Amino acid sequence: LLLLLASSLEFGSVAAPALIALLKMGSCLSTKEFSVKVLLTVVKLFASNDWAIRVGLLQHIDQYG
Repeated sequence: LLLLLASSLEFGSVAAPALIALLKMGSCLSTKEFSVKVLLTVVKLFASNDWAIRVGLLQHIDQYG
């Protein structure tokens, strides 16, 4: 489910609140798994044109920073 949500966010097929769900599910992972499965998607999302996604990224920077 985590990988499906990450790819949906990356391709813009889900709304910005899905980012919060991605980060919450990712918080259960080890640091290495989080880096591979969540952090790569988060980095790609900074290039998004959707301002709601970028605002969500900045609001939750403490969870992945």
